[in-house]
Amino acid sequence: MLRLADYIEYKPTKIYDQGTLPQCSAFAYLAALTENIEQEFGVLVEFDIKKEYDRMIKSGIEKTFIERFGDIGRKDGFKSIDGKYLVKVEAIVKIKPLDFTREFLQAKGTLVWIAWIYKGYSLTKADKNAVLIPLSTSTKRSARTHAMFIAGYDKDRGYKFYNSWGKNSTPRYVDVKTFEILTKGLCVYYFDLISLIKL
Repeated sequence: MLRLADYIEYKPTKIYDQGTLPQCSAFAYLAALTENIEQEFGVLVEFDIKKEYDRMIKSGIEKTFIERFGDIGRKDGFKSIDGKYLVKVEAIVKIKPLDFTREFLQAKGTLVWIAWIYKGYSLTKADKNAVLIPLSTSTKRSARTHAMFIAGYDKDRGYKFYNSWGKNSTPRYVDVKTFEILTKGLCVYYFDLISLIKL
C-alpha cells in the first residue's frame, strides 16, 4: 500500500495563458502533460495550445473536451512545437472516488482538474498563504466549468493548482472541503502510460 505523503510538490516549468480564448481544457491537459513528461523523461516538451485545441474541436467526437484530447493522445499523439518529439498517451483516466486524488497525485504526477464555476466566487483570489477563500455550500453554482491542473498537496493548505487566467504563474491552494464542493459530479484525471518518441 502506498504511504501518503503530507507534502507533494511538482514545479511546472511551462505555464500557458489562455488569454481571451476558450482553451482551458487544452491548457489543463497539455500543461499537465508537459510537466509529467519532464518528471518522467527529463525533457521539456512544449505544445501549440491553440493548434491542439482547434484540432480537438474539429474531431467532432461526442465526448467531453478532455476525453477528446485523450482519444487524440492515444491514436495520433501530439507533436512538440519544435517538431523533435511525438507524445502519445495510452489513457487519461478518471479518479473515482475523489478520496483517491492525493494517492494518484503522488503515484502518477500532475492531474487534470475540472471544477464548477460558482457565481461570485473567485478561483484566483486567495489569502496570504495562497489558499482560496472557503466556499459555502449555499453559494449558487453556474452551469459552466473550468479546467485546471493540480501540481501538489500540502497537509495544511490542501491541493496546489495552476490556472490559465492571466500570465501570473503563481500557484493557488484549495482546501480539501472546497475542492470536493467545486468538483462534485465532475472529474479529476491522471495520465497512464506516456510515450515520448524522438522524431
